[in-house]
Amino acid sequence: EDTVQIRFSVQGAEDLSFQGMVDAQEQVAAVVRRNPNVDAASVWVFGGNGGSLSIRLLPRERRTASADEVIAQLRQATAGLPGVR
Repeated sequence: EDTVQIRFSVQGAEDLSFQGMVDAQEQVAAVVRRNPNVDAASVWVFGGNGGSLSIRLLPRERRTASADEVIAQLRQATAGLPGVR
């Protein structure tokens, strides 16, 4: 079954400050939001160097890719961002 909601975890470098993690998360979110299959993305930063994004995809009939394909696209698109994995 295809889904419209995805949770995307982000791990920052160990020495990254909280503000650095906020900035890194915003960079990840900007890349995610540029994907044409994404409707919206919300960012959460946890204490330390962790965070997540809640990603809402467009309804399946309006997307050009399945949820699994979108996940693969997002992983590839965010792989080169500095300071996060």
